Amino acid sequence: SNTANKVFDFDSYTAYDHYKFVFKRLETALDGYNLRGWVSADGSDYFDTSGSYRTTGSKTYYDGSSYGHNSASTSSSFLLHQSLGNDATYGLSGELNVFHPLNSSFATACTYLLMAYTSDNTVYTTTGASFRLNAEDNRYIKFNFGVSAMEAGTITLYGVKDA
Repeated sequence: SNTANKVFDFDSYTAYDHYKFVFKRLETALDGYNLRGWVSADGSDYFDTSGSYRTTGSKTYYDGSSYGHNSASTSSSFLLHQSLGNDATYGLSGELNVFHPLNSSFATACTYLLMAYTSDNTVYTTTGASFRLNAEDNRYIKFNFGVSAMEAGTITLYGVKDA
């Protein structure tokens, strides 16, 4: 609650080639902020500038009377869900899968499926995928809502073992 950033250090856990984050009812303190995520090799320099990623997503929405589909893309974050509302009844929920973050032979990649009731009283489902554009050991991942704090909700991290 009331934290600006949530950081996970993959080296603090058993090493896996696949990690799954489950977001449950994440709420932003202020209305209309985006959930973003970034990776880092050292925990201090998060790759948050243009040209660091190739991220694409698809948003499906329904506002009670109309529905539609938009696309979203960015080169400055690993994860993007736009315009969250701060109504305590709803929040953001979903999954993020991160692939081979600790393997410097491959670019760190992810897929995500998120849903939220947003600041414009619309339900959005966002699906997306991303690659960090350099192959490196990305020990850390950070999530935040920009200048708005994370007010409530949980983020659970799972390591997925190869069968």
